[in-house]
Amino acid sequence: MRREQWPIGAALMDRWFAAKAWAMPTAVKRGQQPAPPRAVDTTTVTMAWAMAVPRFAAAQRRLLATWSRGERLGPSPGEVVRRSCGGCASTVSPVIARSASAT
Repeated sequence: MRREQWPIGAALMDRWFAAKAWAMPTAVKRGQQPAPPRAVDTTTVTMAWAMAVPRFAAAQRRLLATWSRGERLGPSPGEVVRRSCGGCASTVSPVIARSASAT
């Protein structure tokens, strides 16, 4: 990852491989108790770094715009969503509109 100039990915990988194995308890998964501090990293991936990624920034803006209105957060019906899988070519997926009765 360092050779690819991905310092954040490299730091996350270093942390992953250096950490002691840990299975997340059900209570943590359900939000009934916090994860132990050793399992939480709040410094490697910063909001400033994430906001530099256009796809993240757009999703964050949409989330903030719709959060309190309780609107559906997914793409609009018929909207074309572009997905990238790293080195492979982008794929394009049309979003299928669900009827109001299906939601």
